[in-house]
Amino acid sequence: MSETTSTAAPDNTMGALLICTVISACFQGVTVLCSWEYFVDHNKDQAITKVLVSVVCFIDTLHQIFITHALYIYLVKGFSDPAIMLRLLWSFLSQVVLTAFQGLLCQGFFTWRVWIASQKNKPLSAIIAALVAGNFVVTLYYFGRSVHFKSLAELLQQKDTAMLLAIGYSANLLITVSLLFIDFRKTTSGEQTNRVVDKFKSCVMNSGLLISLVGVFCFVTEAAWPQSLLSAAMYTLLCRMYSVSVLAILNSRKQLGSSSSNKQSSSKEIMPNGSRRPRIQVARPGELAIHVECDTQMQYDNMESPQSHKEGETFELTPFPRNK
Repeated sequence: MSETTSTAAPDNTMGALLICTVISACFQGVTVLCSWEYFVDHNKDQAITKVLVSVVCFIDTLHQIFITHALYIYLVKGFSDPAIMLRLLWSFLSQVVLTAFQGLLCQGFFTWRVWIASQKNKPLSAIIAALVAGNFVVTLYYFGRSVHFKSLAELLQQKDTAMLLAIGYSANLLITVSLLFIDFRKTTSGEQTNRVVDKFKSCVMNSGLLISLVGVFCFVTEAAWPQSLLSAAMYTLLCRMYSVSVLAILNSRKQLGSSSSNKQSSSKEIMPNGSRRPRIQVARPGELAIHVECDTQMQYDNMESPQSHKEGETFELTPFPRNK
């Protein structure tokens, strides 16, 4: 059993695990920062949403601690004793169950978004919910079969069970496609041309596209290189993508609210009948000049009567002498 792991290239085993752990640590910092921003800007949210953010941040941090511990044991203690790199550490295997719970929370959140955005489409929501529940059960089953293994070679031989994790990847893809379809269906052609950058950011973060991409990479590496740790290394990033995507959606509500309020304030300057509101501008103190613009519109009861418009007028007052 140990020959498979010992003959594998270091780039495909510990090298891939090292790179993905460093990238995962960067995203873990993003998770903590987004969590802090959420509690500062959205402290009036419901208690269930605050609990969700707290649990997601806690699981994300615990996941990073475990994979860092495993990497330290493999590369530092295993430097003098190469036999350690053949062992299956509990901290390395624990990322499976942590990612399972993180996926259940975050995929459940996205399923709720699909339910709301699709105007309570029961068949679509039921299919996604079934895939999410199936992913959680299969991941726990994979963890239960692997918890008694002693070496990494035994874990890598469970290819048939590892391929069952594609259920979770299918759930991510279906969620992403559903949210993208719903989002673009509500967008007019003018918005597609004028807000390309905003729409791209919305597609990347609000639809869970990052989760789907990482899931696809996990599936491809597992199918193409089953005797390496490339899939396990990519799997360390999946937990991080779950938390970052959910927190990005919750924090983006402030930006969406500010942009919508700006649109409403700009639209208030024009009356429904096409005329502008009266606007008064007062000069700085000491100049005593007043600028008044008023657009009046007279409309007769008879629809055939002409409409008269009076253009804006400007009144200026000469400065008064100040009393000394």
